[in-house]
Amino acid sequence: MKKTLKSRPNWRDAYRALRHEIDNGILKPGDDLPTLTNLAAKSGLSVHGSRRVLESLCKEGRAQSWQGKGFRVAIPQISLVIATKNPNFGLNVAKLGIEANSEFVSSKMINLREKNAERLKPHKGNKVVLTKMIRKVRGRPIGVSSDYFSTTHLDGIDKIIAKTNSISKALFVFGVNEYSRDFTEVFCRPPTQHESLLLEIPKSQFVFQTRGTNVDKHRNPIQVSCGVWRADCVNLKIENEKA
Repeated sequence: MKKTLKSRPNWRDAYRALRHEIDNGILKPGDDLPTLTNLAAKSGLSVHGSRRVLESLCKEGRAQSWQGKGFRVAIPQISLVIATKNPNFGLNVAKLGIEANSEFVSSKMINLREKNAERLKPHKGNKVVLTKMIRKVRGRPIGVSSDYFSTTHLDGIDKIIAKTNSISKALFVFGVNEYSRDFTEVFCRPPTQHESLLLEIPKSQFVFQTRGTNVDKHRNPIQVSCGVWRADCVNLKIENEKA
């Protein structure tokens, strides 16, 4: 009897299977893809063939990879508007029809002389509270927000932010229902170790740093907002519309 030869696995079959799972939402943005060895074991491909599958997905923009982080489903690019009027993360992302949410991380009291705190111009002797939040799109972290508030008029705002996961709702409790961005500056830099952990990126992936002051309807500074945004999936747009 003649022995039937088994056909060699074709890398395109494994590629089509993963592409189908990505395109149909079975694998979601930010999800881990199989490692080279796991894909090889599952598909019967060599490690070289597995690399070809994953790198093909990267070339198409369906996946991304970083050294030491493996391969992941790519997070689609979004254009994040930093608006002069209503500088509200959730509101501005919602305009794009994309699900967004924020998660409170921590808060602490800091000295007035610390960087960014002096922009609030609080009364001498008063403390400033610093809150930190993770900004998410489609359930994945795309930014970290550090926000400074004077305790002169907003004492206890950090507790409300922790409860509501919303700065705008917390400001509303204090009677601030209208506020605007006084100025915004943007620059690019590597993330800190803590930022890379919160954003789930390696330290080699650059981030955008934004810094600006929000003012109330009387032009009094109420908040200094410093954002760190993943440069691999966020395009920043500064909207200069007058408040």
